[in-house]
Amino acid sequence: MTLRLPSRRLFVCVAVSILCLSLQLLLFFNQQSSNSALPTPAVLAVPDFGSRPDCLLQDACMDHLATKLSRVWSVHNLDAWCRNVPKTKNDSPTGLVLIKVPKSASSTLAGVVLRIQNRHNCTVHWQHKLAREYSWNGDDASAIRVAPIREPSSRAMSSVYFHYVSFHKNTGGPRNPKDSFIIQKLRETKPDFILDYTADKELVANVTNGNDRLSEIYETIRRITTFYDFLFVVDRLDESLLVYSWLTKLPWTDLLTMPSKKNGSWYLSGNRCVSLAGASLTPAIATFFESVEWKQTHAGDRLLYEVANRSLDRTIDELIGRPSFEKELFQFRDLRRQIENACQNETNFPCSQNGSPQLELAKTNCYVRDFGCGYPCIDRFANEMEHS
Repeated sequence: MTLRLPSRRLFVCVAVSILCLSLQLLLFFNQQSSNSALPTPAVLAVPDFGSRPDCLLQDACMDHLATKLSRVWSVHNLDAWCRNVPKTKNDSPTGLVLIKVPKSASSTLAGVVLRIQNRHNCTVHWQHKLAREYSWNGDDASAIRVAPIREPSSRAMSSVYFHYVSFHKNTGGPRNPKDSFIIQKLRETKPDFILDYTADKELVANVTNGNDRLSEIYETIRRITTFYDFLFVVDRLDESLLVYSWLTKLPWTDLLTMPSKKNGSWYLSGNRCVSLAGASLTPAIATFFESVEWKQTHAGDRLLYEVANRSLDRTIDELIGRPSFEKELFQFRDLRRQIENACQNETNFPCSQNGSPQLELAKTNCYVRDFGCGYPCIDRFANEMEHS
């Protein structure tokens, strides 16, 4: 049996086919190369938080992460957590727990918490205490945890002016200190102060790797949004109180108190009254707040603030409904004005209007120190509303 070799025609056909295929591949790769050289469309890409150490300096990345970490707050009816349970040192706190972040409307919210206790006989916690200093026993449904979140630059300015200007800790300096003095004190502010205060676990100190720090910030805020039942946005306090009323079914008059600290008012320190100086945001200080130094140092606080804002907005839009909320917000603010007008002349704070201590008068007007002052008048106003 003899073998027949393929004909020359077959060899030619195969060779031509291979050549055609090679030309097609060459044209394809050339086209891909030329396309990559073309300018890309002007579309703002959202960075991946895990691969960009400078992510929190970029507005697009900040917006992306804040949206991703935000949540809709859940309803927590009063009867689910309002109970009168004796406090013990090592037990997990029950009732209403306010993580009282300093210089974040903390006195105002402490007054609100004490008012809820007074009106409904609930166990409450309101002391200046880091969240991680409590003994938490898992997800206790008998406790509702809340905290105020303030824009970090504003909180830092309030703290510096309170401690170093109002109290003249700048070695007896003037009431209007130099920008250099204020900026130096701002630089001494603890990095991510709010994040550290509200976190249930201590932050890792001295993280030098950018990706590691960003991952820690992201994970800490993710835990915060599940650990807390509500975050008050200090810069939107009326909106926050109204949403909190909606979630807990508390009446509005249970959440309104007379303002405790205002610019030009007085603060009782020991046996003397200290005049509170208003913070002055000069161009130099505003420029410092826009610096990479400040933004990097307080990146966690900045992201947490954005998350709290978005969570508030999502709850309004997705759970309550924006049109009805705006209508109620107008009514809520009108009620606040009515109460302040009705009670301002008969509310006695620990310091009088001219800066004299009046502790005995304050004891009958405030729950504790300058917290919830004016409550007898507000109670009377609320009772008259109920019967009108």
